[in-house]
Amino acid sequence: MRPLLCSLMLAAFLLTACTTTATTEPIMTPVQFSTTTVPVNTPVPSLVPTPSPQRAPLLRIAVLGEPSTTNVWAIFDETGQDYWTVASQSDYWPRLYQLAPPSLLPQPATAREGPSPFNCDTISCTATVNLQSNLRWTDGSPFSAHDVAFTINTALQFRL
Repeated sequence: MRPLLCSLMLAAFLLTACTTTATTEPIMTPVQFSTTTVPVNTPVPSLVPTPSPQRAPLLRIAVLGEPSTTNVWAIFDETGQDYWTVASQSDYWPRLYQLAPPSLLPQPATAREGPSPFNCDTISCTATVNLQSNLRWTDGSPFSAHDVAFTINTALQFRL
């Protein structure tokens, strides 16, 4: 008896839901237009999308050694120096060119562009390198061609 009652109730519900009701209201009402215009101040929505907040990039590294602060000239000569000291301090010292990944081709760092063609004789080779303007050391003194010449001459003299 119970399944029959449930079936009848379901059929009655479906039949009731499918019937239409007559309405006495018209579907469309006539609209009266006025010849006077009324100024309307409607704000124009901005077409520039609001940028979503960006998180700062996070870089985590693990150092497998104890980096030390050592003289740049002795970094490869002192006993106990390791890769981690070089890796953590290599950007402290300016250089003319650096290697650009992934091709590892040299690109200018403190130099403005590549060197001029080398002029070599029996004793030495020379080239001209233009430095970027407004480079300064941490103490505020300007970084100049004399600093580059000192570095190269010292490295050559001590065979570093």
